[in-house]
Amino acid sequence: MYKNILYFGVYSHGNPRNAIIIKGLRSRGHTVIECRVRPGFLPFMYVRLLWHYLRMRPRFDRMIVGFPGAEVMLLAKMLTRKPIVFDAFSSAYLAYIIDRKYWKIGSLRSVWYRFIDRWSCRLADAVLLDTNAQINYFVREFRVSRNKFFKVLIGTDTDIFKPSTSHRSPSVCRLHFHGTYIPLQGIEHIIDAASGILALGIELEIVGDGKIKPAILARAHALGVADRIVFRGNLAYDALAQSVANADICLGIFGDSIKAQLVIPNKIYEYAAMKKPIITLDTPAIRELFDEQSMVLLSDARPETIISAVARLKDNLKLCAELSERAYAISMQNATPEIIGRRVEEIINTV
Repeated sequence: MYKNILYFGVYSHGNPRNAIIIKGLRSRGHTVIECRVRPGFLPFMYVRLLWHYLRMRPRFDRMIVGFPGAEVMLLAKMLTRKPIVFDAFSSAYLAYIIDRKYWKIGSLRSVWYRFIDRWSCRLADAVLLDTNAQINYFVREFRVSRNKFFKVLIGTDTDIFKPSTSHRSPSVCRLHFHGTYIPLQGIEHIIDAASGILALGIELEIVGDGKIKPAILARAHALGVADRIVFRGNLAYDALAQSVANADICLGIFGDSIKAQLVIPNKIYEYAAMKKPIITLDTPAIRELFDEQSMVLLSDARPETIISAVARLKDNLKLCAELSERAYAISMQNATPEIIGRRVEEIINTV
Protein backbone atom coordinates (compact mmCIF):
# COMPACT_ATOMS: atom_id res chain seq x y z
CA MET A 1 0.00 0.00 0.00
CA TYR A 2 1.30 3.45 -0.96
CA LYS A 3 1.03 5.74 2.05
CA ASN A 4 2.69 9.01 0.99
CA ILE A 5 0.64 10.88 -1.58
CA LEU A 6 1.53 14.22 -3.14
CA TYR A 7 -1.54 16.28 -3.98
CA PHE A 8 -0.27 18.61 -6.68
CA GLY A 9 -1.44 21.54 -8.76
CA VAL A 10 -3.50 24.71 -8.74
CA TYR A 11 -6.56 23.15 -7.16
CA SER A 12 -8.73 24.99 -4.66
CA HIS A 13 -9.47 23.90 -1.10
CA GLY A 14 -12.84 25.55 -1.60
CA ASN A 15 -13.83 22.93 -4.17
CA PRO A 16 -15.53 20.04 -2.35
CA ARG A 17 -14.06 17.52 -4.79
CA ASN A 18 -10.49 18.10 -3.61
CA ALA A 19 -11.41 18.51 0.04
CA ILE A 20 -13.33 15.23 0.15
CA ILE A 21 -10.62 13.17 -1.57
CA ILE A 22 -7.92 14.59 0.71
CA LYS A 23 -10.05 14.06 3.81
CA GLY A 24 -10.94 10.54 2.70
CA LEU A 25 -7.33 9.55 2.06
CA ARG A 26 -6.23 10.92 5.42
CA SER A 27 -9.03 9.00 7.12
CA ARG A 28 -7.52 5.86 5.56
CA GLY A 29 -4.16 6.59 7.20
CA HIS A 30 -2.40 8.13 4.20
CA THR A 31 -0.05 11.08 4.52
CA VAL A 32 -1.24 13.65 1.98
CA ILE A 33 1.41 16.25 1.17
CA GLU A 34 0.02 19.31 -0.59
CA CYS A 35 1.98 21.21 -3.21
CA ARG A 36 -0.23 23.90 -4.68
CA VAL A 37 -0.19 27.48 -5.88
CA ARG A 38 -2.96 29.77 -6.99
CA PRO A 39 -3.91 29.59 -10.68
CA GLY A 40 -2.78 32.35 -13.02
CA PHE A 41 -1.11 33.11 -16.35
CA LEU A 42 0.25 29.74 -17.49
CA PRO A 43 4.03 30.45 -17.72
CA PHE A 44 4.07 32.23 -14.36
CA MET A 45 1.92 29.50 -12.83
CA TYR A 46 4.39 26.85 -14.00
CA VAL A 47 7.33 28.79 -12.56
CA ARG A 48 5.64 29.29 -9.19
CA LEU A 49 4.52 25.67 -8.96
CA LEU A 50 7.96 24.38 -9.99
CA TRP A 51 9.67 26.63 -7.44
CA HIS A 52 7.29 25.49 -4.71
CA TYR A 53 7.92 21.84 -5.58
CA LEU A 54 11.71 22.26 -5.58
CA ARG A 55 11.62 24.06 -2.24
CA MET A 56 9.49 21.31 -0.71
CA ARG A 57 11.44 18.38 -2.20
CA PRO A 58 8.55 16.11 -1.20
CA ARG A 59 8.98 12.38 -0.76
CA PHE A 60 5.98 10.52 -2.07
CA ASP A 61 4.85 7.23 -3.54
CA ARG A 62 2.08 8.49 -5.82
CA MET A 63 1.02 11.87 -7.17
CA ILE A 64 -2.56 13.10 -7.54
CA VAL A 65 -3.12 16.17 -9.71
CA GLY A 66 -6.15 17.90 -8.22
CA PHE A 67 -9.03 19.60 -10.02
CA PRO A 68 -8.67 21.80 -11.97
CA GLY A 69 -5.38 20.41 -13.15
CA ALA A 70 -5.40 19.81 -16.90
CA GLU A 71 -3.03 22.71 -17.54
CA VAL A 72 -0.41 21.46 -15.06
CA MET A 73 -0.35 17.81 -16.11
CA LEU A 74 2.65 18.38 -18.39
CA LEU A 75 4.66 19.88 -15.53
CA ALA A 76 3.63 17.01 -13.25
CA LYS A 77 4.81 14.50 -15.83
CA MET A 78 8.15 16.29 -16.15
CA LEU A 79 8.73 16.30 -12.39
CA THR A 80 8.29 12.62 -11.59
CA ARG A 81 8.45 9.15 -13.07
CA LYS A 82 6.14 7.87 -10.37
CA PRO A 83 2.53 7.09 -11.32
CA ILE A 84 0.22 10.09 -11.62
CA VAL A 85 -3.50 9.97 -10.90
CA PHE A 86 -5.27 12.88 -12.57
CA ASP A 87 -8.62 13.99 -11.19
CA ALA A 88 -10.06 15.40 -14.42
CA PHE A 89 -13.51 15.68 -12.79
CA SER A 90 -14.88 17.91 -15.55
CA SER A 91 -14.03 18.80 -19.14
CA ALA A 92 -12.93 22.41 -19.64
CA TYR A 93 -14.11 22.21 -23.26
CA LEU A 94 -17.54 20.97 -22.23
CA ALA A 95 -17.90 23.50 -19.40
CA TYR A 96 -16.68 26.67 -21.09
CA ILE A 97 -17.41 26.09 -24.77
CA ILE A 98 -20.41 23.77 -24.98
CA ASP A 99 -22.27 24.42 -21.71
CA ARG A 100 -21.57 28.06 -20.83
CA LYS A 101 -20.72 29.18 -24.39
CA TYR A 102 -18.05 31.64 -23.26
CA TRP A 103 -16.26 31.16 -26.60
CA LYS A 104 -17.38 29.79 -29.96
CA ILE A 105 -16.65 26.29 -31.23
CA GLY A 106 -13.60 26.54 -33.47
CA SER A 107 -12.14 29.54 -31.64
CA LEU A 108 -8.55 29.41 -30.42
CA ARG A 109 -9.80 29.02 -26.87
CA SER A 110 -11.99 26.06 -27.80
CA VAL A 111 -9.06 24.40 -29.61
CA TRP A 112 -6.90 24.93 -26.52
CA TYR A 113 -9.47 23.43 -24.16
CA ARG A 114 -9.96 20.37 -26.37
CA PHE A 115 -6.18 19.96 -26.52
CA ILE A 116 -5.62 20.09 -22.75
CA ASP A 117 -8.63 17.87 -22.03
CA ARG A 118 -7.25 15.19 -24.33
CA TRP A 119 -3.55 15.35 -23.53
CA SER A 120 -3.90 15.77 -19.78
CA CYS A 121 -5.73 12.43 -19.74
CA ARG A 122 -3.21 10.79 -22.04
CA LEU A 123 -0.31 11.89 -19.84
CA ALA A 124 -1.87 10.41 -16.70
CA ASP A 125 -1.59 6.83 -15.52
CA ALA A 126 -5.16 6.94 -14.22
CA VAL A 127 -7.96 9.48 -14.66
CA LEU A 128 -10.78 10.09 -12.19
CA LEU A 129 -14.29 11.16 -13.20
CA ASP A 130 -17.44 11.12 -11.10
CA THR A 131 -19.89 9.25 -13.35
CA ASN A 132 -19.87 6.62 -16.08
CA ALA A 133 -21.73 9.14 -18.23
CA GLN A 134 -18.74 11.48 -17.99
CA ILE A 135 -16.32 8.65 -18.74
CA ASN A 136 -18.30 7.79 -21.87
CA TYR A 137 -18.16 11.45 -22.94
CA PHE A 138 -14.38 11.68 -22.49
CA VAL A 139 -13.75 8.42 -24.34
CA ARG A 140 -15.97 9.46 -27.23
CA GLU A 141 -15.05 13.15 -27.45
CA PHE A 142 -11.31 13.07 -26.72
CA ARG A 143 -10.43 9.56 -27.93
CA VAL A 144 -8.72 8.43 -24.73
CA SER A 145 -8.54 4.74 -23.80
CA ARG A 146 -11.38 3.69 -21.53
CA ASN A 147 -8.92 1.65 -19.47
CA LYS A 148 -7.44 4.86 -18.07
CA PHE A 149 -10.67 6.01 -16.45
CA PHE A 150 -11.98 5.25 -12.98
CA LYS A 151 -15.27 6.35 -11.49
CA VAL A 152 -15.04 8.19 -8.16
CA LEU A 153 -18.21 9.82 -6.87
CA ILE A 154 -18.09 13.38 -5.54
CA GLY A 155 -19.62 12.62 -2.16
CA THR A 156 -19.95 15.22 0.56
CA ASP A 157 -18.41 16.21 3.88
CA THR A 158 -20.66 14.43 6.35
CA ASP A 159 -19.22 16.41 9.25
CA ILE A 160 -20.87 19.51 7.75
CA PHE A 161 -23.84 18.11 5.85
CA LYS A 162 -25.69 15.81 8.22
CA PRO A 163 -29.29 15.26 9.31
CA SER A 164 -30.71 18.10 11.36
CA THR A 165 -33.11 17.95 14.27
CA SER A 166 -35.38 20.64 12.85
CA HIS A 167 -38.94 19.70 11.92
CA ARG A 168 -41.29 21.10 9.32
CA SER A 169 -43.29 24.08 10.48
CA PRO A 170 -47.03 23.38 10.43
CA SER A 171 -47.66 26.84 8.98
CA VAL A 172 -45.12 27.07 6.14
CA CYS A 173 -43.22 24.83 3.72
CA ARG A 174 -39.75 25.98 2.69
CA LEU A 175 -38.29 25.15 -0.73
CA HIS A 176 -34.53 25.49 -1.18
CA PHE A 177 -32.10 25.61 -4.10
CA HIS A 178 -28.39 26.41 -4.11
CA GLY A 179 -25.87 26.46 -6.90
CA THR A 180 -23.89 28.53 -9.34
CA TYR A 181 -25.74 30.46 -12.01
CA ILE A 182 -24.65 28.38 -14.99
CA PRO A 183 -26.74 26.63 -17.68
CA LEU A 184 -26.66 23.10 -16.26
CA GLN A 185 -28.46 24.32 -13.12
CA GLY A 186 -31.55 25.37 -15.07
CA ILE A 187 -32.44 28.12 -12.58
CA GLU A 188 -34.57 29.81 -15.23
CA HIS A 189 -36.98 26.87 -15.04
CA ILE A 190 -37.34 27.37 -11.28
CA ILE A 191 -38.12 31.04 -11.89
CA ASP A 192 -40.69 30.15 -14.56
CA ALA A 193 -42.38 27.82 -12.07
CA ALA A 194 -42.08 30.24 -9.14
CA SER A 195 -45.51 31.84 -9.47
CA GLY A 196 -47.25 28.47 -9.22
CA ILE A 197 -44.95 27.35 -6.40
CA LEU A 198 -45.58 30.51 -4.38
CA ALA A 199 -49.33 30.12 -4.93
CA LEU A 200 -49.09 26.88 -2.93
CA GLY A 201 -48.09 28.90 0.12
CA ILE A 202 -44.45 27.85 -0.15
CA GLU A 203 -41.41 29.97 0.69
CA LEU A 204 -38.75 29.75 -2.04
CA GLU A 205 -35.07 30.40 -1.34
CA ILE A 206 -32.36 30.49 -4.04
CA VAL A 207 -28.75 30.63 -2.85
CA GLY A 208 -25.70 31.33 -5.00
CA ASP A 209 -23.99 33.64 -7.45
CA GLY A 210 -22.76 33.46 -11.02
CA LYS A 211 -22.45 35.09 -14.40
CA ILE A 212 -26.10 34.84 -15.43
CA LYS A 213 -27.57 35.91 -12.07
CA PRO A 214 -28.48 39.42 -13.34
CA ALA A 215 -30.41 37.82 -16.21
CA ILE A 216 -32.19 35.48 -13.79
CA LEU A 217 -33.13 38.38 -11.51
CA ALA A 218 -34.42 40.33 -14.51
CA ARG A 219 -36.52 37.31 -15.51
CA ALA A 220 -37.93 37.08 -11.98
CA HIS A 221 -38.83 40.79 -12.02
CA ALA A 222 -40.50 40.44 -15.43
CA LEU A 223 -42.63 37.59 -14.08
CA GLY A 224 -43.51 39.55 -10.94
CA VAL A 225 -42.00 37.07 -8.48
CA ALA A 226 -38.63 38.63 -7.59
CA ASP A 227 -39.88 40.29 -4.41
CA ARG A 228 -41.42 37.05 -3.16
CA ILE A 229 -38.32 34.87 -3.62
CA VAL A 230 -35.47 34.98 -1.11
CA PHE A 231 -32.30 35.44 -3.20
CA ARG A 232 -29.05 35.01 -1.30
CA GLY A 233 -25.43 35.09 -2.42
CA ASN A 234 -22.80 32.42 -1.87
CA LEU A 235 -22.63 31.09 1.68
CA ALA A 236 -19.83 29.49 3.67
CA TYR A 237 -20.41 25.75 4.02
CA ASP A 238 -21.59 25.91 7.62
CA ALA A 239 -24.13 28.59 6.72
CA LEU A 240 -25.15 26.68 3.61
CA ALA A 241 -25.75 23.54 5.65
CA GLN A 242 -27.94 25.55 8.02
CA SER A 243 -29.91 26.92 5.08
CA VAL A 244 -30.51 23.37 3.83
CA ALA A 245 -31.42 22.26 7.36
CA ASN A 246 -34.15 24.91 7.45
CA ALA A 247 -35.67 23.63 4.20
CA ASP A 248 -38.47 21.10 3.82
CA ILE A 249 -37.93 20.27 0.14
CA CYS A 250 -34.79 20.76 -1.98
CA LEU A 251 -34.36 21.33 -5.71
CA GLY A 252 -31.59 19.80 -7.83
CA ILE A 253 -30.76 20.65 -11.45
CA PHE A 254 -33.09 21.29 -14.39
CA GLY A 255 -30.78 22.39 -17.21
CA ASP A 256 -31.17 21.06 -20.74
CA SER A 257 -27.43 21.13 -21.56
CA ILE A 258 -25.23 18.13 -22.35
CA LYS A 259 -23.35 18.56 -19.09
CA ALA A 260 -26.56 18.36 -17.07
CA GLN A 261 -26.97 14.81 -18.37
CA LEU A 262 -23.48 13.76 -17.30
CA VAL A 263 -23.09 14.87 -13.68
CA ILE A 264 -24.46 14.35 -10.19
CA PRO A 265 -24.00 17.83 -8.72
CA ASN A 266 -22.64 18.54 -5.25
CA LYS A 267 -26.01 19.69 -4.00
CA ILE A 268 -27.62 16.29 -4.56
CA TYR A 269 -25.11 14.63 -2.24
CA GLU A 270 -25.51 17.44 0.29
CA TYR A 271 -29.30 17.20 0.34
CA ALA A 272 -29.18 13.41 0.60
CA ALA A 273 -26.70 13.51 3.50
CA MET A 274 -29.08 15.86 5.33
CA LYS A 275 -32.13 13.63 4.75
CA LYS A 276 -34.00 16.14 2.62
CA PRO A 277 -36.56 15.15 -0.03
CA ILE A 278 -35.21 16.06 -3.46
CA ILE A 279 -36.76 17.04 -6.78
CA THR A 280 -34.45 16.97 -9.79
CA LEU A 281 -34.34 16.23 -13.49
CA ASP A 282 -34.14 12.56 -14.47
CA THR A 283 -30.73 12.07 -16.13
CA PRO A 284 -28.45 9.12 -16.94
CA ALA A 285 -25.93 10.35 -14.36
CA ILE A 286 -28.49 10.64 -11.55
CA ARG A 287 -29.70 7.12 -12.39
CA GLU A 288 -26.23 5.72 -11.74
CA LEU A 289 -26.81 6.18 -8.01
CA PHE A 290 -30.41 7.19 -7.31
CA ASP A 291 -33.90 6.20 -8.49
CA GLU A 292 -37.61 6.98 -8.02
CA GLN A 293 -37.52 5.45 -4.56
CA SER A 294 -34.93 7.98 -3.37
CA MET A 295 -36.03 11.23 -5.02
CA VAL A 296 -38.62 12.72 -7.34
CA LEU A 297 -37.21 12.46 -10.88
CA LEU A 298 -38.78 14.72 -13.49
CA SER A 299 -39.05 13.83 -17.16
CA ASP A 300 -38.85 17.51 -18.13
CA ALA A 301 -38.39 20.95 -16.57
CA ARG A 302 -41.62 22.60 -17.68
CA PRO A 303 -43.15 24.88 -15.03
CA GLU A 304 -46.21 22.67 -14.59
CA THR A 305 -44.02 19.60 -14.06
CA ILE A 306 -41.97 21.29 -11.34
CA ILE A 307 -45.06 22.78 -9.67
CA SER A 308 -46.82 19.41 -9.65
CA ALA A 309 -43.81 17.70 -8.03
CA VAL A 310 -43.53 20.38 -5.35
CA ALA A 311 -47.26 20.15 -4.59
CA ARG A 312 -47.01 16.37 -4.35
CA LEU A 313 -44.29 16.53 -1.69
CA LYS A 314 -45.80 19.47 0.18
CA ASP A 315 -48.94 17.48 0.92
CA ASN A 316 -47.33 14.10 1.60
CA LEU A 317 -45.06 13.99 4.64
CA LYS A 318 -44.91 10.20 4.51
CA LEU A 319 -43.54 10.25 0.97
CA CYS A 320 -41.02 12.94 1.94
CA ALA A 321 -39.76 10.77 4.79
CA GLU A 322 -39.51 7.65 2.62
CA LEU A 323 -37.60 9.40 -0.16
CA SER A 324 -35.21 11.19 2.18
CA GLU A 325 -34.45 8.03 4.18
CA ARG A 326 -33.68 6.10 1.01
CA ALA A 327 -31.47 8.87 -0.43
CA TYR A 328 -29.66 9.16 2.90
CA ALA A 329 -28.99 5.41 2.99
CA ILE A 330 -27.58 5.48 -0.56
CA SER A 331 -25.39 8.43 0.35
CA MET A 332 -24.01 6.78 3.48
CA GLN A 333 -23.31 3.55 1.59
CA ASN A 334 -21.55 5.19 -1.35
CA ALA A 335 -20.51 8.80 -0.84
CA THR A 336 -18.92 9.56 2.54
CA PRO A 337 -15.33 10.89 2.59
CA GLU A 338 -14.13 7.57 4.03
CA ILE A 339 -15.73 5.60 1.19
CA ILE A 340 -14.38 8.02 -1.42
CA GLY A 341 -10.94 7.73 0.19
CA ARG A 342 -11.08 3.94 0.03
CA ARG A 343 -12.04 4.07 -3.65
CA VAL A 344 -9.14 6.40 -4.51
CA GLU A 345 -6.83 4.20 -2.44
CA GLU A 346 -7.85 1.17 -4.52
CA ILE A 347 -7.07 3.06 -7.72
CA ILE A 348 -3.71 4.28 -6.43
CA ASN A 349 -2.75 0.71 -5.60
CA THR A 350 -3.45 -0.44 -9.18
CA VAL A 351 -1.22 2.05 -11.04
